[in-house]
Parts: sequence; C-alpha cells; structure tokens
Amino acid sequence: MRSKTNKRLAAVVMTCAMAISAVTAISANAKSLKDSFSSGTSVNFSSSCWWSTDKDYWTKSCWASTNGYYKYHYVRAMVGTVDNAWADTGRCYSYGNIKRTATTDPLLCSGWSWEFPTGHAYYGN
Repeated sequence: MRSKTNKRLAAVVMTCAMAISAVTAISANAKSLKDSFSSGTSVNFSSSCWWSTDKDYWTKSCWASTNGYYKYHYVRAMVGTVDNAWADTGRCYSYGNIKRTATTDPLLCSGWSWEFPTGHAYYGN
C-alpha cells in the first residue's frame, strides 16, 4: 500500500517540477518589445538609364521588424516624413514576429543615399 502512495507522490512531484521548469524557461526566453525590435535601410540599384551615362534608377528601402515578442504590437517603416512619405507601410499589427519593408519608386539619380529622404522605423503597442 505504501509503495503505491510513494509512486503517486513521486509522479505528482515530477509533474510539478516539469511544469515549473517549462514556465520558467518560457519567461526566461521572453524579450521586451525594445529588445526584439530591429530596423535598417538600403539604397538599391533598380535599372540602367539608356540616355544618361552617369545616372541610373535607384530605390531606397527601410524595414522594421520584431523577433521574439509575442504580445500585441506594431511596426512601421517609412522613407520620408509623416507629412511627406515617399513610401510607408503604415502600422502593421501582430501578436508575433513581424517584418515590413517600405520601398520607394525608382528615382533617376547617381545612387547616393543623400539623394533620398531618411528612412524611419517605429514600434509600439
């Protein structure tokens, strides 16, 4: 009789220990929204200009993403300003990982980044 009670007690203790371990592991790996956020910009060649030897068509992209944050949040990427955006994703909401990229239309230029407006990336709840 005593061995059945000991086996049940051991099974309950083991189950509780595994549950506590699982909960602790999940919370230890959770990231804050700030820590999960990343962003960047790039200027990319689009196509050649047949009538100009020193200029081509270029685009500018800005991206915003989160990785490892699982509460309701948004990211937004834009090239330009709120009042004069050349490209804008708007707020994109998610409960998990998310990545959005805003890319301008091709612009005839020499491809230098200062010929485009600044890229901006945002996050929030």
